[in-house]
Amino acid sequence: MRRLLFIIITLLLVGTVSRKSFEGRWESCYSTPGGNYLMDLDSQPLWKRPNLPSFTEFTEHFSNTSLPGSGEISVYHKWDLWLLDVLMIWLIGSLVITPISLLASRRDPALGVFARVGAGLITSAITCFLLWLIFGGWGPPAPLFFAFIGLGAGGIWAAAYAKKAKEKAE
Repeated sequence: MRRLLFIIITLLLVGTVSRKSFEGRWESCYSTPGGNYLMDLDSQPLWKRPNLPSFTEFTEHFSNTSLPGSGEISVYHKWDLWLLDVLMIWLIGSLVITPISLLASRRDPALGVFARVGAGLITSAITCFLLWLIFGGWGPPAPLFFAFIGLGAGGIWAAAYAKKAKEKAE
């Protein structure tokens, strides 16, 4: 029964991460010598770049501001937010997988590795949130930085766990 539960949860997580991995967050920039004006675009697949918005769309979006007519419009993918979305899905999945792994009497090596990397992400997310509460500000301080620290720490813990499990199996 535990194995079936693990397979179902894993398939759901892999499906969610796969779906999010192929969806892009796009932004358009109207660049002028006086500054840049950014406009979020609809999410689209990574391989389907959205069309360039017209100058009229920018003037409608920034109706309170008079935009200078001499500017360049570009569209780009927001890789940092895309990566953060994928890591947040892993984080949420880890909140489900980690307790199951730690409470299971028979340890599954794959589940243990996934859970330990997820526990690193959970710890780094909590640290990032606490720093945001302590220091304030408009958003959490460097969420990708903390995500990579969590991945690294969880990866080291997972590697040690895998090595220990391999030695125990021999």
